[in-house]
Amino acid sequence: MSPRFLILLPLLLAGCDALFAPADPDADGDGYPASTDCNDALAGVNPGAVELCDEAGLDENCNGLANDADTDQEGTRPAFLDADDDDYGDDDSKVEVCELPARYVDEGGDCNDNDRRINPGATEVCDPLDVDENCNGDADDDDADTDPETMSVYYGDTDGDGWGGDARTPSCDGRSDESDLPGDCDDLDPDVNPEAAEVWYTASTRTAMAPATTTPMRMGTTPTSTAGAIATMRAPTPTPAGRRPGTTA
Repeated sequence: MSPRFLILLPLLLAGCDALFAPADPDADGDGYPASTDCNDALAGVNPGAVELCDEAGLDENCNGLANDADTDQEGTRPAFLDADDDDYGDDDSKVEVCELPARYVDEGGDCNDNDRRINPGATEVCDPLDVDENCNGDADDDDADTDPETMSVYYGDTDGDGWGGDARTPSCDGRSDESDLPGDCDDLDPDVNPEAAEVWYTASTRTAMAPATTTPMRMGTTPTSTAGAIATMRAPTPTPAGRRPGTTA
């Protein structure tokens, strides 16, 4: 065989390959030729692929859009707008995204996204408006998780005089038969409590009598006060000279 032929043989073979090579190859074997495949080196990238959320930002379906720019992507996660910056978002603002947009968070459930003190991670406390701070649907005394440090002690007020006797379990608001004022020494009598007027009684009849006035009076006169016990104050009888008290003439 001529040496010249051996030199020309590779060139002839290369020409044959080029002659019989397909005009529109499919290098990655994904069924889409290079003319329609936007990346003919990756089998997962072609016009029939599903757009996926990925860190590389690949345009898997070759529509010119990738990740959140494409509306047909898979592998998204929920995100919630967090208007009050408390790390919890409003459930009504939920969107599905590949990457969190600005001011969006992974956690929802914020029942008041205008007040950062109110969210599922907050502590329930007693307050006059019965606010549901921890967004569990219950507030104050209806919530078993309410902070006991914010509660008050209430006392049983059986007689309804506004003063309590026995202490009860601490609570936010107390019941209708309780009072936040202690000190009732007889909680069965509404006339007996720390604010009641003191009443005097006679020793024999136990008849109630109002306290006597402190108006000064002379010895041997009768009190003119209409309030108080009627009593006559008499001066002692003088003892004659030369007689011992208690002896007769």
